[in-house]
Parts: sequence; C-alpha cells; structure tokens
Amino acid sequence: MNEFQAKKLGEVLAFDKVGMDTIHHAMASFDTIFGKEEAMRIVQELNKNMGLIQDIAKREGVWDIVSKKAEGTGAKLTKMREVYVGDQWDNPSEIAEWLGFFEGAAYVHWNLVEGAGEASHVENLRALSDEAVHFHKSLLEQASNFLKELGKTKK
Repeated sequence: MNEFQAKKLGEVLAFDKVGMDTIHHAMASFDTIFGKEEAMRIVQELNKNMGLIQDIAKREGVWDIVSKKAEGTGAKLTKMREVYVGDQWDNPSEIAEWLGFFEGAAYVHWNLVEGAGEASHVENLRALSDEAVHFHKSLLEQASNFLKELGKTKK
C-alpha cells in the first residue's frame, strides 16, 4: 500500500469515527431517522469497519500514516459538524440534513478507496471498501428518504 492509499484509508477511518461520535451525540435522532434496530446496526457496521481498517493498516505497515491522517481529517469533519448541527442533536431534521453532507462525502471517499483496493490488491481492502460504499450510500438514501417524507408533512 502506498502513501496516497494509506492517507485515503485514514480519511475514511475519520468518517467512521466521526460517524460513531455523531450517533452517540444524536442517538434519539438516529432512532427517529433510521429506527432503533437500524441505528444499532449502523453502530455495529462502523465498529467493524474501523477494526478492519486498523487491521489492514497495521498489516501493511502504514498505521502511523493512517492514524495521523484520520486525526486531522476527523478534526475537520468535527468542526464542520459543530457549525452545521450546533446544539440541535435532538432534531432529526437537522441531523438528517447533516447526514446528507456527511454520508455523501463518506460515500465518495470510500469509492476512491475501493479503486485503490482494486489497483493495489491489498488483502481485504477491496471487500471492505465495496461493503462500505454500499453502506454509506444506503445511509445517504435513508436520510434523504426521511427528509422527503418529512417534507410532505410540512404544509
């Protein structure tokens, strides 16, 4: 795995970490947007992905690069979230709107990692990234559908 690929892996690790932190701050909103069972599945999927990223990075000898990039990217994402969400953690509409930005960005970053996985033949990276692409696209679609239905109720 080269440095570019390691940095991109760090970026998607940051998305998963900030996603997990967002859930912890906004669990009631996640329950409303996704339902309790789906919210718990999201937590499980993020935990699984973070563990696999760490395993791959350590096996490839790039954990220092990945973790440093995750820290920097995570700080940027957290600042963006704080500006957008403010103190509206219990407002499902605001959380779903934030997820539109956040999950869209996570989705495209994972697409980049998926391409890197195909080109590099790093063990397990292609399978992880393929699953993560579908996972984040699904979260984006679910948040979008929630907002669409919410919009129908606002007359």
